[in-house]
Amino acid sequence: MSDVWFISIDCYFDRFCRRRNEDPVEALRRCDAALFKVYLDLRVKRSRIKKESTIFLYWKRLSQVYAQKAATWMSDSILFDIRNKEKAGILIDDLAIMLNHLWIRDDEVFSHERLRVQLSANLILAGATATRPGALIGQLLYENLEFQVFPPVLGDNRPRIALIVNLEHIKRTAGSSEAKRFAFREDDMLLYDPLIPIMALAFCDDAFLNNIEGPQDLYNLVVPYDSDRIRLLWKKEWLKRPVFRDVEATEDGIQISANRALDYRKERQHLIRLGRAIGIEKQLEWYDLRRGSGKKLNEALTPEERNKIMGHRKGDSSTYLQYYMSNFIDVDCQSICFGTAPQHDLVQLAARLRRHDGAPKELTVDQLAAIHNNKKLVEYREGRRRAVLDWKQQGYRSREEAKGTEMWERYDHYNKEANKLLNWPLPTSDEIRNASKSELSPRRSAWGDGGGMCLIRGVYVVKFGATVTENEGNALLFVEKHLEISAPRLYAMYHDPPSGPLHLVMEYIRGADLESVWESLSVEAKSSIATQLQPMFAQMRSLGPPDDFIGGVCGGGIPDPVFQTDWPNPSINGPFRNAEEFAGGKILKETRKLLGAFSGEMSTTSHDALCRFAMGSVAGAVQTTRTLSWKTA
Repeated sequence: MSDVWFISIDCYFDRFCRRRNEDPVEALRRCDAALFKVYLDLRVKRSRIKKESTIFLYWKRLSQVYAQKAATWMSDSILFDIRNKEKAGILIDDLAIMLNHLWIRDDEVFSHERLRVQLSANLILAGATATRPGALIGQLLYENLEFQVFPPVLGDNRPRIALIVNLEHIKRTAGSSEAKRFAFREDDMLLYDPLIPIMALAFCDDAFLNNIEGPQDLYNLVVPYDSDRIRLLWKKEWLKRPVFRDVEATEDGIQISANRALDYRKERQHLIRLGRAIGIEKQLEWYDLRRGSGKKLNEALTPEERNKIMGHRKGDSSTYLQYYMSNFIDVDCQSICFGTAPQHDLVQLAARLRRHDGAPKELTVDQLAAIHNNKKLVEYREGRRRAVLDWKQQGYRSREEAKGTEMWERYDHYNKEANKLLNWPLPTSDEIRNASKSELSPRRSAWGDGGGMCLIRGVYVVKFGATVTENEGNALLFVEKHLEISAPRLYAMYHDPPSGPLHLVMEYIRGADLESVWESLSVEAKSSIATQLQPMFAQMRSLGPPDDFIGGVCGGGIPDPVFQTDWPNPSINGPFRNAEEFAGGKILKETRKLLGAFSGEMSTTSHDALCRFAMGSVAGAVQTTRTLSWKTA
């Protein structure tokens, strides 16, 4: 491994060392724990790193390069706390509470109730097999499952049914990957019975061959005397399809996709939400369930059997000890050491994940207000705003153009500090689907396009639907770059699913729309609003389009109903090269002669519905007026 390759594998460490006037290779070989801690601390403070796993990755890269340079492994005493995180386990009692809550007490509305059934099946299968979650979630196809019918026990007429699960996507260990097969049977405790949810999914998909449409068809089967079982086959078109699938938007609303596998990250969010709903303090991972099940297997099986099931290939207990044993010693050491009466049940209760039914599930309105009014956050936002004004006064039209200047450095500093204080994740698909779509825009809800506007966590406004276009998102970006008009900030613009409706994730601005309060305002308040809107109009009209272009900010036609047609027609939709073509398009659409009226007129930037989409904060006097909708700029 050359020094050049070392620099490429971790240029940040190279830069860090050279600023300290140290050779990066020699610093690495010295293996100074204090130096590594300072480096990793700076990586967190001076970057947008938000995940603990990212720091683990940086550490892993450094330790690998060290092993190459020093021709030895790093001592376990170096940064032991970085390489070892808390290894909690979801025990069987915790799993029972989670499943009970999921089916009986949960008031969460899934975007499709099949997601609830799939979550239950994943919890049971992961808990019973101690398998790595990556081998189960999103990977299990119908061809990996098989129901088998066996003759009834003596004295009973009801056949016994088994489910065979073949896990093929096993992590490669010691150079090879070996699939594992598990057999599941009906359980007296229905909560733990994996056959029920898997059977329900198969019946819902109509995946069984030979017209098996319900449970009664299965239990009416009779095993021939010359056979020990009946194997139930799947229809050919279902063999390669995933069992656990995601949702997609259709003309009939949200439906289960026929081929799109359930995303691991999405199922992780379902697990986290379920843990919070029952009051568990820790942000759950699917590996917590694997650790809890691994503990049970370790107690009941020989080391060889346990290693085979969990996929450990070393032949000893070193892997289990290093990665799967909980940091909490759940044995009664007092009883062992002092010979007193044991209370193992109490110790194991203490070892369980902490939970409380009354734990808060989300921030209150007051807490959200406290965050937005945080003095530091207000200071950072103001510093960021001043930096933008400064570079615009210097003639820079965008952040990219100002990059490298002192103003850009100030903006970057304040932006990073604000993001550290306000680290809000973007809304998830489930949050958007489950939110009230009418609370912000009754007009959009009445359009019936399957979309709407919703408020997420009191922070984001999400606008989506068949009538939402990229022009509005690009218009917001255009305004942010070229004008000083106060408008909502655009955080994200995407299609969900990729072929589905467009989603705009924007800043939530508190206030009242002027259309609803205008008649109740005083003359002074109306005058104040007009005074604030006047410079906005002036800014828009001072910014003309490029030469030989009249159209939308995206470079296409004019996104206004006056120029819209059922089928694309550039002669009417635009873009136009001059005022005469613009007037000609108007004539074609409205069948009236406007060529003379528009000829010679100068075109400027405008807004089609300022009267409806201006918004103010009214408290005695109008303080701030902002324009919200930019869909037809």
